[in-house]
This record gives sequence, C-alpha cells and structure tokens, in this order.
Amino acid sequence: MAIGFTNQGASAAPDFDISTDSASYDSAVWTPPASGLVGVWVHTRVTGGSPNTSASVTGNGLTWAEAGAMTFSTTRRISLFVANASGATSGSTKFLFENTQLHCTALFFSVDGAYLSDGSACAIRQLGSASGSGTSGCITLATAGDTNNRPISSWKHLVSENTEQRTNWTKFDDFLNTAPTRGIQSQYRGDAWETECSASWGVSATWGGLAAEVKVAASAGGITHSGEASLLAVANMTNATRLKASGIAVWGAVSNTTNAARMTARGVASLQSVASLSPVGRARLVGNVALAAKSDQVPSAWLTLHADTALLGTASLVNAARAAFRGDVALDARSDLSNTAWKLSRAAALMEAYANATFTARLTLAGTAILTGAASLQVAAALRAAGAAVLTGTATLSPQGQVTFRGTANLSGIASLLVSVGGQVLSAMAALSAASDLATSGRIVLSGAASLTSIAEIVSAAMIFRQSNAALNVTASIAPNGRLTLSGSAALAGTATYASSGHLILSGTALLESFANLVSVGTLLGAVVVYAVIELELPERDTVLGLRSRLRPVTLIVPVRSLVLDVRSR
Repeated sequence: MAIGFTNQGASAAPDFDISTDSASYDSAVWTPPASGLVGVWVHTRVTGGSPNTSASVTGNGLTWAEAGAMTFSTTRRISLFVANASGATSGSTKFLFENTQLHCTALFFSVDGAYLSDGSACAIRQLGSASGSGTSGCITLATAGDTNNRPISSWKHLVSENTEQRTNWTKFDDFLNTAPTRGIQSQYRGDAWETECSASWGVSATWGGLAAEVKVAASAGGITHSGEASLLAVANMTNATRLKASGIAVWGAVSNTTNAARMTARGVASLQSVASLSPVGRARLVGNVALAAKSDQVPSAWLTLHADTALLGTASLVNAARAAFRGDVALDARSDLSNTAWKLSRAAALMEAYANATFTARLTLAGTAILTGAASLQVAAALRAAGAAVLTGTATLSPQGQVTFRGTANLSGIASLLVSVGGQVLSAMAALSAASDLATSGRIVLSGAASLTSIAEIVSAAMIFRQSNAALNVTASIAPNGRLTLSGSAALAGTATYASSGHLILSGTALLESFANLVSVGTLLGAVVVYAVIELELPERDTVLGLRSRLRPVTLIVPVRSLVLDVRSR
C-alpha cells in the first residue's frame, strides 16, 4: 500500500495559530478520518528559561503520542504528535502545557497507508532536526527503512512572512503572525523518498525545523517471483503471508526480511548482506542456495536448505524448531548457532569459526562432517557423527546425553569434552588428541582403532571400555570410578596417575608403561586382573599387584626393580 497525505486544516480549522498567553489551547470542533494516521505539528514559545519539556494532546477519542520534538533559540519548541485514527469521534483537540506559552500553533494532517501494527508512534521511523540563521534551513535524514516511506517536515523562522517548500514537495500549511513574530509552515513529499528536507523565506532570520520519516504499512498478501528475479538494496521486505521465488532469485543488501508465514526460494537462490531474516513459519531454500553476511537469522519453526548450501558471515542463526542441511553444506564465521530442537547435516558438512553452537535436542553429522574453531558446542541430548567426522579447535564440547562417532572420527584441540548422562562411543578409527579434559558421568566405549593422546585428565564416573587396537598416551590422570577394560592390542603409555576404584582388566596383548602411580581400589579380590601377555614398565619404587589366572598361564614381563607379586589361583 502506498502512503497518501491529506491536509486536515489547510491553514484553517482545525488548524489554529493563537497568540494568547495560556497553558492550554483548544482547536475548533472537527471530525478526524475514520482510519489511518492522524498527526499534528505543534509550535510554541515561552517567555524565558527553557520551553516546556512536558506537553500532552487529548481529544477526539484518540490516544495521542509525542513522536518527537526539538528546541531552538532557547525558548521555542516544535513537536510532532500522532494517533491511530481508528475510533475517532467529533470534537475539539486540547493541548496542555506545564507552563504558560506566548503562543501555540497547530497544523493537522492525516496519512493513509502508514504502519500502525505496533502503535502510532512506530509509524514515525526516524526524526531529524536543525536550527540556524539565514534565508533557508535544511535537515538531512538517514537512509529510509523502505523506499516507499515518505518524508515530512515543519519549519519556523522569526519573521512574519510566507515560507516556501522544497522543490518536488507539497505545502500543507503556512501561517504568519506577530506577538511574537513568526512564520510557520509544514510540507511533505508524496511521490518519492529523499533524505534532504528544506524550506526558504525572504528575510534572514533565526530558524528551526523538525523532519520525520513516515513508515509504510506492510503488505498483507504474498509475493511471488518466477523465473529470473532480482531484489537489490531493499531496506525492508516484509510479507504477512509468504514469499516465494522460483528459478534464479537474488536478494541483495536487504536490511530486514520478515515473513509471517513462510519463505520459499527454489533453483539458484542467493540472499546477501541481510541484516535480519526472520520467517515466523518456515524458511525453505532448495537448489543452489547462498546466504551471506547475515547478522541475524531466526526461523521460529524450521529451516531447510537442500543441495549446495552456504551460510556465510552470519552473526546469529537461531531455529526454534529444527534446521536441516542436506547436500554440500558450509556454515562459516558464525558467532552463534542455536537450535531448540535438532540439527541434521548430511553428506559433506562444514561448520567453522563458531563462537557458540547450542542444540537442546540432538546434533547429527552424516557423511564428511567438519566442525572447526568452535568456542562452545553444546548438545542437550545426543551428538552423532557418522562417516568421516572431524571436530577441531573446540574449547568446550558438552553433550548431556550420548556422543557417538562412527567411521573415521577425529577430535583434536578440544579443551573440554564432557558427557553428563549417556556414553561416548568411538568405533572404527577414532582419535582424540590434545584435549585438556575428558569427563563422562556414564561411560566411554572405544572400538576399532582408537587413540586418546595428550589428554590432561580422563574422568569416568562409570567405566572406560576399550577393545581391539586402543591406545591412551600422555594422559596426566585416568580415574574411572567403575572399571577399565582393555581387550585386544591395548596400550597405556605416559600416564602420570592411574587410579581405579573398581576393576582394571587387561586382555590380549596389553602394554602399561611409564606410570608414575598405579593405584587400584576394589571391593572384590583381585581388583587388578590381567591375562595373556602383559608388559609393565614400572616406576622407580616398590609396586604390589594382585594377579588372578584364568585357565591359562600368565606371562609377566617386568624390569629389574623391586616387585612384590601376590599370585592367586582361580
């Protein structure tokens, strides 16, 4: 809907220009329009000191709001009041001030097609003011939020003469009076937006002006773009129902894209430099899709990106329901990624340079998945990585449920890996390296060729279970409250402290070396259980081990150091 202006007074009732000293003024009886935005410019002056900082407008069954004001020449003030015309009644409009005014001038107008969804004051998107001395005045507004928005302005100079409007602008009202001497005018531009607002007069004088941007109402229907569609440098794009783009679609330099229902882009679609993308229903981008340089993307239902998908330079990506990325997916340089339900990435997925990634339900990475440079990755339920998965440079990885890595998995440079409920499962080839802390309240299961290296501390409330080729290297501390089971070719090397409050079970070919401290506290006889071939590289001190054989000879290889053995038959 286009914005349209109507002069409600044309320098006549209900407009007034009164020179009587008073703290209240009334307009003549009049009937405002039944819909749209009603506005009034109010010019006043006090005798000395500062002009009133508190003023109010009442009447006609409307709720008036002060959209803005400015003061110039110490005692003079220009104010803009607006109201939603819905429910207006016939009557006079009253203006009340906190102190006595030397005059009051009111200039009424109305606007069709203005934005009223968030209250009448929100119909005024921005204000600008200026003052000075001369034969003209100028105010420069910022870029409009929408090219369909329109500028308005009102001026006062201290000479009783007519005021001329700017070229291409239309004059609303023009008052000239004395006691005090003044020339007052209001104007608008109805055919286009421009940032410059100005007025001129014949005699050089002190002047002040106030300008405003009137915001256009949002479209109530839907927008459909078929074939090759391009929308560039759009400040605000709002759709109350849905936005649909088919074929080759480009949205460039859009500051705000809001869809109350859904947004669908098919084929080759590109959204670039969007400050905010907020579909209340759902956003679906199918085909070759790129979303670049987004500061905020907030779908309250779900977001689906199919085929080749790239989301670049997004400050915040928040999905209240779910986000699904299929095909080749790249999410780069995001400061925040949050999903209250779950996120699914299939095939080749790349997520890097995240300050924070939070999933309250689950995170699933399938195919080739890479998460790099994430400051925090938190999953409230389950984290699953299948295929070739790499998580590097993550400061904190905290799943509250279960962590599962299948295939080739690599977690490196992680400061903290915490699993609070379920277990961590690493199957096939898995490597965790350079993690400062690894803590699970459930259990850790490593199967296949698994390696945990350079871990400062491993703490498991239940058990650590390792089978086939498994290695724990350069670990400062291992302390499972339950039990530790190593089967197949297993090695524990360079561990400063190993303390087991339950069982230590070594089966197959096992190697324990360079332990500063080996402690096992169990409630059952033979808390340390070893069988097959065991090699112990013991520290420089006496060590006591309890050994229990199991239907086969025990071969124990030890260095020439003091060792006390308590060998018990089954």
